Amino acid sequence: MPDETLPARRPRPVLIPARLSDDGIWLPRVRRMLIALFAVHVVLAIMAGPRFWWQVYDMRVTTPARLARGEMIRADIVTSGRTTVDLTVALWQGARVDTLGHLRVPGNWNSYDPRLRRGTLRLVMGRGALAGFAAGPALLRVTAVGRPQLMRLPPPTVRETTVNVVPGDPRPSTSSALMKSGEER
Repeated sequence: MPDETLPARRPRPVLIPARLSDDGIWLPRVRRMLIALFAVHVVLAIMAGPRFWWQVYDMRVTTPARLARGEMIRADIVTSGRTTVDLTVALWQGARVDTLGHLRVPGNWNSYDPRLRRGTLRLVMGRGALAGFAAGPALLRVTAVGRPQLMRLPPPTVRETTVNVVPGDPRPSTSSALMKSGEER
């Protein structure tokens, strides 16, 4: 009779069928693997985050104070490697502006790749490089522009230096020096 004194239990509603709630042996392993993959992805994304904001780490320009034919301008750049960066060297004098050179530093294949990218642009002033410029001071401007990332275009990185332009040939070329020595004989 003791069984009749206890109230009868009502069955609980089944929210998840027994087949779906039984994880088996493979589902916990897959779940752990996905959590580990997600954790690695989050850590790499946090490390790569600042690299979209600062795309150009360093830019240096080496140029002589007197810019004449045969002189060399050198621009070195270090980028984050997250995206492509364009480097442009321009000479400004009054209303005249000429682009002397351009370099495209490619980005890494994957935006998570933390390796830096370096580029060097060497420009040797040839015959026509300074044509149209008057003798006197000019502004040499080196500009590095990255690409838009996360709906933000970073401001360009600019280095400027004043140079003294000598458009004519300040030194005789070797062929004209040989001709003069040959004419004197």
